[in-house]
Amino acid sequence: MPYNLRGMTEYDLSPKLRERIDEALESDERLVLVARPDWWWASPLARFFIIFGAIWVSLLAVMTVCMVNAPDTTEQDYLFLIPFWVVGIGVIVGVLLSRAAGKRAVYLITDKRAIALRAKVLFWPLKPDMVKAVEEHRNGYGDIVLGYKSYQINNIPAPDGFVGVPQVREVLAALQAQIKATCAVAYKPVKWQTTELTPEEKRKAARTFGILGVFAALFGSLFFAVGLYMFIQHRQLVQEGMPAVARVVKIVVDYDSDHGKSYFPVVQFTDAAGKSHTVQSSRSNRNLSKGELLNILYRPSNPQHFEIEGEDATSFSCCSMAVGGIIMLTGGWLFVRMLRQRKRQSAVKESCNER
Repeated sequence: MPYNLRGMTEYDLSPKLRERIDEALESDERLVLVARPDWWWASPLARFFIIFGAIWVSLLAVMTVCMVNAPDTTEQDYLFLIPFWVVGIGVIVGVLLSRAAGKRAVYLITDKRAIALRAKVLFWPLKPDMVKAVEEHRNGYGDIVLGYKSYQINNIPAPDGFVGVPQVREVLAALQAQIKATCAVAYKPVKWQTTELTPEEKRKAARTFGILGVFAALFGSLFFAVGLYMFIQHRQLVQEGMPAVARVVKIVVDYDSDHGKSYFPVVQFTDAAGKSHTVQSSRSNRNLSKGELLNILYRPSNPQHFEIEGEDATSFSCCSMAVGGIIMLTGGWLFVRMLRQRKRQSAVKESCNER
């Protein structure tokens, strides 16, 4: 069945969205303005959750790979990771759903009402005091508060209305003009707020991000260096090591603060010179038992340094390098971001001085 577009052909709207708008309007209602909410990846909150979710999932992926390659991983260890995976995936899915919901929403101003088409249709009759507050964000988008939701945020009623609307000043002017024309009285002044930071606040924020970036880069570098050192030690052992047959003579059980158990085998072997060595492994392995024979690789210059054949000795070092690399790159990005922002501020300041 064909539907009436009511003069909406000039708007960039899909046929399905046009049909939703047509169904929301009354038969004698005239459309004045159509606005689409602006949802962009660079918004502060979205950017935070995107970076947080990416780092969280990356670290979990590295940790899961390490656990898969570890010889003493149990089913309880995998179950322990499930809530963390749920949180990481939930953050990313939440950002994507928020974006999808924002792209489906539309705001209307008619000669009778202000209408928000989201998951459900909300409308506010035109009245002089209908606009409660206006908050302008960066890049010209903002929120026109027309009411409040049933819940609170930080003990303050959550605002509702035209949320994330672009060109908020123009949309507000159109709404106020329609209020004046419809109600035959002037609209009441509204409380105007802005989240635009002052130059001094921008400098402080940039300095804070830069300091955090430096600490994150140093912390990540430490993790990366430890992993790299262990990887080099393993490669040297593979190149210079001598094979030998060792017998497990003892299993040392170690308890951590959470009463978890780690099993460190103590092995005895004879080197190429005929000298006997009894050494405790630095890696936990619950699959070994006393009296079991193992093939090992030891360093002739230091027989205390050995590895059991079949164990993935590079998993922990690779995990450490991956985690350190992610943290280091994030810290470096924050620091570069601070330098770029300072450069832009300096350029603006010089331009103002020249004028």
